[in-house]
Amino acid sequence: MLRITEESIVWLRSMKPIWEQVAKHDKNLARQMRDSAASVVGNLAEGEKRVGGHERERFGTAYGSAGEARVWLLAAAALGYVSDEAVEGPADWADKARATMWKLMHRG
Repeated sequence: MLRITEESIVWLRSMKPIWEQVAKHDKNLARQMRDSAASVVGNLAEGEKRVGGHERERFGTAYGSAGEARVWLLAAAALGYVSDEAVEGPADWADKARATMWKLMHRG
């Protein structure tokens, strides 16, 4: 398993209390946050197992989902559903992980 895939599972766990808090105010936003975060984990794992260019597609989907999850985190804080501090770590991880995913998509 790639380290980023393992890290994504830890990240997903860190997101759960955030989307549970968000759900008290906006169930749809919480669902979108959860779904995009889970998509990162699943697509990274699937990308590890694919060959022939298909891994690039899965890593690309994970890349997009990480960006989406990051924006949902920032939106939840902007709306006052959670604090800026609560989303800072998970949002930073998503941003840094996207750099790794970019490298995975464009490796030789």
